[in-house]
Amino acid sequence: MNVAAVRAELEQELTWRIDEMRFLKNRIADISSNSQKMRYRKSLVVMLYAHYEGFFKFALLLYVRCINNEKIKCGEATSAIVAGSWHELFNAVESGDRKEKVFNNQLPAGDFLHRFARRREFVEQLSEFQQTLVNILESTIDTESNLWPEVLQKNLYRIGLKHDAFNRNDGTIYQLVNRRNDVAHGSQRDGVKAQEYNRMEHTVFKMMDDFMLLIVCALRGTVFRKPASIAGTP
Repeated sequence: MNVAAVRAELEQELTWRIDEMRFLKNRIADISSNSQKMRYRKSLVVMLYAHYEGFFKFALLLYVRCINNEKIKCGEATSAIVAGSWHELFNAVESGDRKEKVFNNQLPAGDFLHRFARRREFVEQLSEFQQTLVNILESTIDTESNLWPEVLQKNLYRIGLKHDAFNRNDGTIYQLVNRRNDVAHGSQRDGVKAQEYNRMEHTVFKMMDDFMLLIVCALRGTVFRKPASIAGTP
């Protein structure tokens, strides 16, 4: 894996987003009225949220693609990566309606026996499944239209990254998402003060930069693989 190239791609994505926000923010200097500046910052809040969600979704999907491109076997991957890769398989085991073929038409009625048969078949083929290549579906990443702190945590958890890495910023992100929704829904008519906006912008820029470094370190350290000492353990 060319981690340097991945970092360059993330840096490019981060740079254009920050540059755009700074360009838009600098237009405030052309506005003389303080009340008009506060109104203008409402649009900045909407754009800031768009770049916050957009960058995190881009970076999460890039991380998933990098792991998939490694072509490692599920038996060599961490539990989080395997769980993501076997999403459809688990759905078939847990909610499929196929009857176990050995019973033919003699299978007694009842969902439990159907589920048990699928579980049994899964266990019987487990070693075979472990030889399949990791392939995490991009649909595993879901920002749910509002990237609340808990939504970000769920996405990080699904791909085996530290889910509470950004918990210290929860308060500011709640404020950002709420402000953006209020503006979008028309319930936020008052403007946004400079101090409030600057705090949100600083937090978002820092989170984006920290997430880029988190992904680079995760790829460089191949944290998606089992430790070498247990990689061959059944």
